[in-house]
Amino acid sequence: MKLPRFVAPGLLLVAMMAHPVDGGAQSVVAPDADLMSLNEVRVTASQTTPDAVPCGIDLRLLLPVVENHLQAGGLRATKAPNAVITFSLMTTHHPDGRLCATAAMLGAYRLVSYFDEQAGWLKSGYVVLWQRGAEVLSSPNDHPLATEQTLARLVEDLLKTRREHGKITAPGN
Repeated sequence: MKLPRFVAPGLLLVAMMAHPVDGGAQSVVAPDADLMSLNEVRVTASQTTPDAVPCGIDLRLLLPVVENHLQAGGLRATKAPNAVITFSLMTTHHPDGRLCATAAMLGAYRLVSYFDEQAGWLKSGYVVLWQRGAEVLSSPNDHPLATEQTLARLVEDLLKTRREHGKITAPGN
């Protein structure tokens, strides 16, 4: 009996999940995603798709919206801190159906330095502290506002997680 092409990889994935291979790998340690130390952030936006234009998406207008929501939640927007809040918008336009769809992602990242044993020197880079995404589907006329509201919800999710993170106390306290 011949199985469809997608069944065999799916079965392999299920088997791998059911019986993970150890391979001597080190245990994963949860990073210190200290969101409460995020007081100053630089807000950036990644480039979007060409379909953003007919859908009315303008990153220059959305950057201050995200900054204002973050500032209202207690984070100060600056030019070059050690923490970055970045949002990404992947937009598609379906002219026949007169629809726009955007996958929005918002992430908080912190600059860290570490010694790279393989390279033999100190390196710096950003690590993810928090990341979430959402989707929005609407008409081209409604899409800019719907996307702005989606970004506002993602910012509120970040701020809520940050507030909840601040309530966590050490065991025994």
